[in-house]
Amino acid sequence: MIVLYVVVIFGGREIMRNREPYKLNGLFKAHNLLLTIISGALLVLFAEQLIPTLWRHGLYDNICGASGWTQPLVVLYYVSSSPFRVGTFS
Repeated sequence: MIVLYVVVIFGGREIMRNREPYKLNGLFKAHNLLLTIISGALLVLFAEQLIPTLWRHGLYDNICGASGWTQPLVVLYYVSSSPFRVGTFS
């Protein structure tokens, strides 16, 4: 993997040495739109799980009690914090 990384970085630099930079604005805009849509969908799914339990049990019980962490909420947490999400590398 390290050799592949070095080949891509230095090889790409040599290939692009005498060329104009590519204009990738459309690609970046599409990528940002996709990330925004995914984040919005996750927000809606989180709200769908949190608002009813907050309404029924209150803030204290949702933070400290057993009713706050439902199975779908745990799955959403792991999906939203996954290092393999689109666009993240950490």
